[in-house]
Amino acid sequence: MNLNTGIVTGDSGTIIRTSNGGTNWNKITSPAQYFLYDVMFPSDLIGYIIGSGAMFKSTNGGLNWLQLTNYGGFRIDFINDSCGAIGGTQRLQYTTNGGTNWISSGISFNFLDQVVGISQTDANTIIGITNISRRVLKTTNKGINWAEIPFAATQDDIPRASSFINSNTGYMVTDFGEIFKSINGGVNWTVDASFTTNYSRLGVFWDVCTFDTNLVAVTGGGGTIVKSTNAGTNWDIQAGNLRTLKGNYFTDENTGYSVGYEGTILKTTNKGSDWITHNSGINNHLNSVYFVNQNTGYAVGDTGTIIKTTNAGDNWVLQSSGITNNINSVTFVDDNFGMAAVDSGKIVKTTNGGLNWQQQYILPEAYQLCGIDFLNLNTGIVVGQSGRISKTTDAGTTWTVQNISTNTLNSVEFADSLNCYTVGTNGVIFKTTNQGINWVFQLQQYRIFKFCKIS
Repeated sequence: MNLNTGIVTGDSGTIIRTSNGGTNWNKITSPAQYFLYDVMFPSDLIGYIIGSGAMFKSTNGGLNWLQLTNYGGFRIDFINDSCGAIGGTQRLQYTTNGGTNWISSGISFNFLDQVVGISQTDANTIIGITNISRRVLKTTNKGINWAEIPFAATQDDIPRASSFINSNTGYMVTDFGEIFKSINGGVNWTVDASFTTNYSRLGVFWDVCTFDTNLVAVTGGGGTIVKSTNAGTNWDIQAGNLRTLKGNYFTDENTGYSVGYEGTILKTTNKGSDWITHNSGINNHLNSVYFVNQNTGYAVGDTGTIIKTTNAGDNWVLQSSGITNNINSVTFVDDNFGMAAVDSGKIVKTTNGGLNWQQQYILPEAYQLCGIDFLNLNTGIVVGQSGRISKTTDAGTTWTVQNISTNTLNSVEFADSLNCYTVGTNGVIFKTTNQGINWVFQLQQYRIFKFCKIS
């Protein structure tokens, strides 16, 4: 609203407010329990929030909120206290009386098409962006007529948000982390080559906001904040845009390792307060790490990558796995015996500290193996796709397979000689108390989450 007062909205109807420039935040009583996607204050007192189930208005600077509609959306923008527009699933509407009445644009939408960007740049002009149909929806005469301008700039990428500072200049950001700019009201778009994400992944960008003709801010997954102070000529990474970490292992209460994308290896010696980057010597994604003792450890990853250190992570040496499939998890029982779970239904095994690795199919090639743990030299469990659990009692010579879920199981861990746990997608947790003979489904509380690792 101003230099001191601001509002943040989020999941489960969260509304927090600051009146001292963000130093302190107070929780505001919310009228909703669902996701509140966007908030807009055209003035210090008048503000609007749009969520998945409704839209709300405040007339006292965000202290109290009154419901305006019984339907919601994703984006909202107002040029003044009275004139604004909203975008949602198969929805673009606008108001000229502060939200008392809403007028439909009359635009036809594809199935599940969403207006993910909306800007009211003046009393006459509204510009919206759709994700599925990839269209610019624009009126310059208060909604009497609408132009529908297709754009192919994003190709297979998905637009996530847009923001126009005026009727000509606007920005659009995408799921894969690209920034596009238009200087003719959305008719044409050019990709900004001065910013590139550090690796390909989903959910890079989620929102963009233009403050004036020069200042633009973009936010996204992993706490990413990217800012330009010269109308997109240059972009500075304020936070985030870091590499995803996939596996971790602590050798004692102080010393631990994390591995991730593009060969990332991090080490802490103070319980995780600080992390130091170590050179892995590779660029492949790393998915799992395991240490046999304080000095000797292994990290595994995509395209058959296995690397080994014998000096506590200072140096890593590439080993030959003999495969090109992605290796998802690795474990060792002693200095010599180790095994790793691999895509395409197989494991790789070493009995000489990684000098040689032999591959073995334990499931049909179509199945992905995700997690592995061994209790001793003989007994081990592998989990993976479609809830399949494979168990060996003869050091991997033979395997018995059972199916306990329709969800992919991503990780498995022995707690002691009898008890073992496995976790997976849709928040599932299973436990065995007899070395994997039987598995009991535990309470599932977080269906929208994917559990990736247990330790």
